[in-house]
Amino acid sequence: MSLAATLLTLALADCDDIVAARSGDLFLACHSPSDKFTVPVNGHKAVNDEMDGYVIRLKKDSHEIVYVTRMGGGAYDSASRVAIDEEGNAWVAGFTKSADFPVAADAWQRTYGGDGDAFLMKLSPSGRVLFSTFIGGPKSDFGNAIVMVGNQAVIAGTSDGDGFVQSGPSRQVTFGATGEEKLTGLAQHKGKLYATGYTKSNDWKTLRGLSDAFVVRLNAQTLAIESAEYFGGSGDDSAWGIAIDKRGRIFIAGQTSSTDLPGASRGFQRRYRGNIDAFVAQIGGPATYFGGSQKDEAGYDGQNIAIDTDGSVWIAGMTYSTDLPAEGSYGGGDGDGFIAKFTPALNKVHFASYAGSPAREIGEGIAIVPGGALMTMVRLSDKEGVSVGPFFAQSVISVWRPARPLTPNPRSEIRIDTGEADAALAFLAEHEDVSRIWGTEGYIRLKKREAEMGRSFSENEFEQFLDSDALRRRKEALRSTLTRWKQADIKAITERVRSYLPPNARLRATVYIVIKPRSNSFVYELATNPAVFAYLDPEITKEEFENTIAHELHHVGLASLEDAAHQVGSSSANVRQAVKWIGAFGEGLAMLAAAGGPDIHPHLNSSTQDRARWDASLRNLRQDMHSVEAFLLDTMAGKLDEKQQNERGMSFFGVQGPWYTVGWTMAVTVEKVKGRPALIDCMTDMRTLLRYYNDAASQLQPKWSEKFLKALASP
Repeated sequence: MSLAATLLTLALADCDDIVAARSGDLFLACHSPSDKFTVPVNGHKAVNDEMDGYVIRLKKDSHEIVYVTRMGGGAYDSASRVAIDEEGNAWVAGFTKSADFPVAADAWQRTYGGDGDAFLMKLSPSGRVLFSTFIGGPKSDFGNAIVMVGNQAVIAGTSDGDGFVQSGPSRQVTFGATGEEKLTGLAQHKGKLYATGYTKSNDWKTLRGLSDAFVVRLNAQTLAIESAEYFGGSGDDSAWGIAIDKRGRIFIAGQTSSTDLPGASRGFQRRYRGNIDAFVAQIGGPATYFGGSQKDEAGYDGQNIAIDTDGSVWIAGMTYSTDLPAEGSYGGGDGDGFIAKFTPALNKVHFASYAGSPAREIGEGIAIVPGGALMTMVRLSDKEGVSVGPFFAQSVISVWRPARPLTPNPRSEIRIDTGEADAALAFLAEHEDVSRIWGTEGYIRLKKREAEMGRSFSENEFEQFLDSDALRRRKEALRSTLTRWKQADIKAITERVRSYLPPNARLRATVYIVIKPRSNSFVYELATNPAVFAYLDPEITKEEFENTIAHELHHVGLASLEDAAHQVGSSSANVRQAVKWIGAFGEGLAMLAAAGGPDIHPHLNSSTQDRARWDASLRNLRQDMHSVEAFLLDTMAGKLDEKQQNERGMSFFGVQGPWYTVGWTMAVTVEKVKGRPALIDCMTDMRTLLRYYNDAASQLQPKWSEKFLKALASP
């Protein structure tokens, strides 16, 4: 199983590559005829040019933009690959048709070769251009791959039908023959470089089909070619990416029309299924097809293969097949993206999934992150994104992780205690003395809580409440309600709530079903001995009771995590206070968790009146967000004393007021657009929820002001 979360959707035409640096920051290599960034963009924009290259750096956890650098001249320019050196500089390989492409004074080649050149560019950690050079002759040259050897970048690509690798102004090797070669991928391992692509030449080896994939090994320092291997069957085979595991085993991924692919008899999918299939292969080892009855490709323009710390092999690509051996279903457009994770032996698939919609998607770059992988994908439609010819294009960056199984969790322990209610009903039936109630755990903790709240709560007052005619008239209804509530599926409730919490959250609590004067339910002693008090009400169905318990248990789980206010210790006291108030949006998160999904009405099992009140409150979303923002800005500005803060902040609870409705709206929007893992990422610091919501919200939805978000993040 897999969980997907959309981290970011960029109004850029296409991002071919994604890299996770050692710091955890993400780097993207992209191209687009225009952009719609709200942050400053480094680099000059030529008038009426066709396309520009872009490199984008994103922060590790928040995925906020660190910088955007545009690169290009007056014609077509594209950033294809990016690699990060030991000092955090980004090295970019790409393609340009601009004779006025900006190059450095110390460039390897200062003049444009003609008909399209490769380029190599170096950016500082802040996105400033440190170096740039043309690479090319009078015919077309493409920068298709890049790796770091220490702090030296090695660029590779295709030049007039031949492959090339270059690491300096005079250190270049070209390998070509009588047929066509295209170099698409480059990797390095222990002083060696490994280049892959496809060839239609018999000069190195004898082709088995129309074309074969190849792997060429070179010395990383001298670029001397040491060996060459072909891989393919009797059809047309091409590799579009290469990765090497810790043991030095070489894996390539691409596409094939061969029915006799070497090593496939030991793979997950042993037979060619038709048209074109994707494939993954270990050179000299097992291989597997991956495809359905239509065309499937592993790799389009991106680095389409990566290996994680466990040795599992990930690939990304594009499919037209509705019967791919994958989770989900075909999105219905003119092609879907896909992602798949294989065991190191390629004989099993951990998971595979479609990544599509009614638009057209192409899976391109892939990078490993803790617990999963990131994929870049271009989405082409007729309405959203940047205009590119007859289409509109967007770049979608998503994270894919194995889903957390809903199994009993050692961090979950929920106990139901009905002792107080049982004793109260026994007293009402005149079977027991009232003193039995005073010794129950539920009553003792309830009395303690009321005393802490400054409320009068004596045994005499409680006995008068129990002896009232109103309560005695309800005793049979109370008894039958308690019987139903005891049948609540606590295991299912716990699993539902846990699916909306980080793995390190603890769900340990006692649920007390109580008969008491005040008709409220609440949580108590969250930090030390969590309890949920549920008021026994015959008007509440078992399903509504389960929803209430799920809501309160989500609060228990959130409280077990590190308080976000502790994470902003360097901020001012006023900012820390505002962050504490933002934690009240946890009410909205709890509404979503209790419902069980973003498409389920949070009052599905409630009365018609409650549901109508909720729907009416949602219609005031824009005004409610404005009121909450004004309150928090006043708090951060120090304009409110403690009493004023409490009065205004508490007013947003109300009967499921803005802390509920605005919090729920943000949570639902983030889950629908970015995925549940992204929503869960927000739960250790609710400020992230506000930023993620702004990124995910549609044009019709209200958003938080940049002034407000900046103030929240300020030291």
